[in-house]
Amino acid sequence: NLSAALPDGRLAFGGRTGMTIFDPLAIQEGQTALPVVLTSLKINNETAEPGNSASPLTASVNSLETLELNHTQNFLTFEFAGLELAKPQQIQYRYRLSEVDKGWVNSGTQQTANYTQLGSGEYTFEVISTNADGVWGTNPKRLKVIIHPPWWATWWAYSLYALALGSIIYWFVKNRLSQLRQRQEMELKRRESEQLKAVD
Repeated sequence: NLSAALPDGRLAFGGRTGMTIFDPLAIQEGQTALPVVLTSLKINNETAEPGNSASPLTASVNSLETLELNHTQNFLTFEFAGLELAKPQQIQYRYRLSEVDKGWVNSGTQQTANYTQLGSGEYTFEVISTNADGVWGTNPKRLKVIIHPPWWATWWAYSLYALALGSIIYWFVKNRLSQLRQRQEMELKRRESEQLKAVD
Protein backbone atom coordinates (compact mmCIF):
# COMPACT_ATOMS: atom_id res chain seq x y z
CA ASN A 1 0.00 0.00 0.00
CA LEU A 2 1.18 3.51 -0.85
CA SER A 3 0.66 6.52 1.44
CA ALA A 4 1.44 10.21 1.19
CA ALA A 5 0.88 13.40 3.21
CA LEU A 6 -0.81 16.18 1.27
CA PRO A 7 0.17 19.87 1.76
CA ASP A 8 -3.09 20.62 3.67
CA GLY A 9 -2.36 17.90 6.24
CA ARG A 10 -4.63 15.20 4.80
CA LEU A 11 -3.27 11.72 4.27
CA ALA A 12 -3.70 9.74 1.07
CA PHE A 13 -3.65 5.93 1.01
CA GLY A 14 -3.50 3.91 -2.17
CA GLY A 15 -4.86 0.41 -2.36
CA ARG A 16 -6.04 -2.21 -4.81
CA THR A 17 -9.44 -0.57 -5.27
CA GLY A 18 -8.29 3.05 -5.51
CA MET A 19 -7.24 5.94 -3.27
CA THR A 20 -8.58 6.96 0.15
CA ILE A 21 -8.04 10.48 1.51
CA PHE A 22 -8.26 10.95 5.27
CA ASP A 23 -8.27 14.18 7.29
CA PRO A 24 -6.92 13.63 10.86
CA LEU A 25 -8.17 17.08 11.95
CA ALA A 26 -11.77 16.02 11.29
CA ILE A 27 -11.62 13.61 14.23
CA GLN A 28 -12.38 15.18 17.58
CA GLU A 29 -12.83 12.37 20.03
CA GLY A 30 -15.61 12.81 22.53
CA GLN A 31 -16.96 16.02 21.00
CA THR A 32 -20.28 14.71 19.68
CA ALA A 33 -23.20 13.40 21.72
CA LEU A 34 -25.02 10.51 20.12
CA PRO A 35 -28.79 10.63 19.55
CA VAL A 36 -31.37 9.94 22.24
CA VAL A 37 -34.24 7.54 21.57
CA LEU A 38 -37.57 7.08 23.32
CA THR A 39 -37.59 3.48 24.50
CA SER A 40 -41.00 3.26 26.15
CA LEU A 41 -44.13 5.18 27.07
CA LYS A 42 -46.42 4.48 29.99
CA ILE A 43 -49.95 5.88 30.01
CA ASN A 44 -51.69 5.80 33.39
CA ASN A 45 -48.90 3.48 34.62
CA GLU A 46 -49.55 0.97 31.79
CA THR A 47 -46.91 0.39 29.12
CA ALA A 48 -48.32 1.41 25.73
CA GLU A 49 -47.61 -1.12 22.99
CA PRO A 50 -48.34 -0.60 19.28
CA GLY A 51 -50.93 -3.01 17.92
CA ASN A 52 -52.79 -3.26 21.22
CA SER A 53 -56.40 -2.19 20.72
CA ALA A 54 -56.33 -0.26 24.00
CA SER A 55 -53.11 1.54 23.07
CA PRO A 56 -53.03 4.86 21.18
CA LEU A 57 -49.67 3.95 19.61
CA THR A 58 -49.76 3.18 15.89
CA ALA A 59 -46.02 2.46 15.85
CA SER A 60 -43.12 2.42 18.29
CA VAL A 61 -43.05 5.59 20.37
CA ASN A 62 -39.59 6.50 19.03
CA SER A 63 -40.82 6.54 15.43
CA LEU A 64 -43.81 8.80 16.15
CA GLU A 65 -43.79 12.54 15.54
CA THR A 66 -47.22 13.15 17.07
CA LEU A 67 -49.12 11.26 19.77
CA GLU A 68 -52.85 11.87 20.22
CA LEU A 69 -54.55 10.99 23.52
CA ASN A 70 -57.95 11.47 25.12
CA HIS A 71 -58.49 13.48 28.31
CA THR A 72 -58.29 10.40 30.56
CA GLN A 73 -54.83 9.44 29.24
CA ASN A 74 -53.05 12.25 31.07
CA PHE A 75 -50.58 10.42 33.35
CA LEU A 76 -47.48 9.95 31.18
CA THR A 77 -44.07 8.39 31.81
CA PHE A 78 -41.45 8.76 29.09
CA GLU A 79 -38.47 6.40 29.09
CA PHE A 80 -35.40 7.20 27.00
CA ALA A 81 -31.79 6.19 26.37
CA GLY A 82 -28.73 7.68 24.73
CA LEU A 83 -27.05 5.58 22.06
CA GLU A 84 -23.67 5.53 23.80
CA LEU A 85 -22.50 1.94 23.91
CA ALA A 86 -19.04 2.43 25.38
CA LYS A 87 -19.96 3.94 28.78
CA PRO A 88 -23.77 4.18 29.02
CA GLN A 89 -23.65 4.63 32.80
CA GLN A 90 -21.90 8.00 32.35
CA ILE A 91 -24.59 9.57 30.18
CA GLN A 92 -26.50 12.53 31.67
CA TYR A 93 -29.99 13.57 30.56
CA ARG A 94 -32.13 16.69 30.38
CA TYR A 95 -35.79 16.86 29.39
CA ARG A 96 -38.68 19.30 29.26
CA LEU A 97 -42.37 19.39 28.37
CA SER A 98 -43.60 22.63 26.83
CA GLU A 99 -46.41 24.38 28.72
CA VAL A 100 -45.35 22.51 31.90
CA ASP A 101 -41.60 22.86 32.49
CA LYS A 102 -40.19 26.39 32.51
CA GLY A 103 -36.76 25.11 31.45
CA TRP A 104 -34.70 21.97 31.07
CA VAL A 105 -35.01 19.46 33.90
CA ASN A 106 -31.69 17.80 34.77
CA SER A 107 -32.35 14.15 35.55
CA GLY A 108 -28.74 13.00 35.90
CA THR A 109 -28.49 9.38 34.82
CA GLN A 110 -32.21 8.76 35.40
CA GLN A 111 -33.87 7.76 32.13
CA THR A 112 -37.52 8.56 32.90
CA ALA A 113 -39.73 11.64 32.98
CA ASN A 114 -43.11 11.62 34.75
CA TYR A 115 -46.07 13.95 34.21
CA THR A 116 -49.42 13.70 35.96
CA GLN A 117 -52.84 15.26 35.50
CA LEU A 118 -52.02 16.98 32.22
CA GLY A 119 -54.83 19.15 30.93
CA SER A 120 -56.11 19.06 27.39
CA GLY A 121 -53.88 20.89 24.93
CA GLU A 122 -50.75 20.52 22.82
CA TYR A 123 -47.34 19.77 24.32
CA THR A 124 -43.88 18.98 23.00
CA PHE A 125 -41.64 16.58 24.92
CA GLU A 126 -37.90 17.00 24.35
CA VAL A 127 -34.91 15.10 25.71
CA ILE A 128 -31.16 15.45 25.15
CA SER A 129 -28.13 13.70 26.59
CA THR A 130 -24.38 13.94 26.94
CA ASN A 131 -21.87 11.51 25.60
CA ALA A 132 -19.53 9.59 27.89
CA ASP A 133 -17.25 12.65 28.05
CA GLY A 134 -20.02 14.96 29.29
CA VAL A 135 -20.58 16.90 26.05
CA TRP A 136 -24.25 17.83 25.58
CA GLY A 137 -26.04 17.10 22.34
CA THR A 138 -27.64 19.91 20.38
CA ASN A 139 -30.48 18.03 18.63
CA PRO A 140 -33.09 16.87 21.14
CA LYS A 141 -35.46 14.02 20.48
CA ARG A 142 -38.96 15.52 20.15
CA LEU A 143 -42.47 14.15 20.42
CA LYS A 144 -45.60 16.28 20.01
CA VAL A 145 -48.38 15.24 22.39
CA ILE A 146 -52.00 16.28 21.83
CA ILE A 147 -54.50 15.63 24.63
CA HIS A 148 -58.02 16.09 23.34
CA PRO A 149 -60.63 17.63 25.66
CA PRO A 150 -63.68 15.65 26.84
CA TRP A 151 -66.76 15.93 24.65
CA TRP A 152 -68.41 18.35 27.06
CA ALA A 153 -65.45 20.76 26.71
CA THR A 154 -65.22 20.83 22.92
CA TRP A 155 -66.09 23.82 20.73
CA TRP A 156 -69.31 22.25 19.48
CA ALA A 157 -70.39 21.51 23.07
CA TYR A 158 -69.74 25.15 23.99
CA SER A 159 -71.75 26.15 20.91
CA LEU A 160 -74.67 24.07 22.20
CA TYR A 161 -74.31 25.65 25.65
CA ALA A 162 -74.38 29.13 24.09
CA LEU A 163 -77.41 28.20 22.00
CA ALA A 164 -79.25 26.83 25.03
CA LEU A 165 -78.36 29.90 27.11
CA GLY A 166 -79.48 32.19 24.31
CA SER A 167 -82.80 30.31 24.05
CA ILE A 168 -83.38 30.62 27.81
CA ILE A 169 -82.63 34.35 27.75
CA TYR A 170 -84.89 34.82 24.72
CA TRP A 171 -87.74 32.90 26.40
CA PHE A 172 -87.28 34.85 29.63
CA VAL A 173 -87.28 38.25 27.88
CA LYS A 174 -90.24 37.30 25.69
CA ASN A 175 -92.20 36.03 28.71
CA ARG A 176 -91.34 39.14 30.71
CA LEU A 177 -92.43 41.45 27.91
CA SER A 178 -95.67 39.49 27.55
CA GLN A 179 -96.37 39.91 31.29
CA LEU A 180 -95.67 43.64 31.12
CA ARG A 181 -97.96 43.99 28.11
CA GLN A 182 -100.75 42.13 29.94
CA ARG A 183 -100.35 44.38 32.99
CA GLN A 184 -100.46 47.48 30.82
CA GLU A 185 -103.61 46.24 29.08
CA MET A 186 -105.23 45.45 32.44
CA GLU A 187 -104.26 48.88 33.80
CA LEU A 188 -105.63 50.55 30.67
CA LYS A 189 -108.94 48.65 30.99
CA ARG A 190 -109.13 49.55 34.68
CA ARG A 191 -108.70 53.26 33.89
CA GLU A 192 -111.26 53.08 31.10
CA SER A 193 -113.71 51.44 33.51
CA GLU A 194 -113.14 54.17 36.13
CA GLN A 195 -113.64 56.87 33.52
CA LEU A 196 -116.94 55.26 32.40
CA LYS A 197 -118.11 55.14 36.02
CA ALA A 198 -117.23 58.79 36.48
CA VAL A 199 -119.18 59.70 33.35
CA ASP A 200 -122.19 57.70 34.50
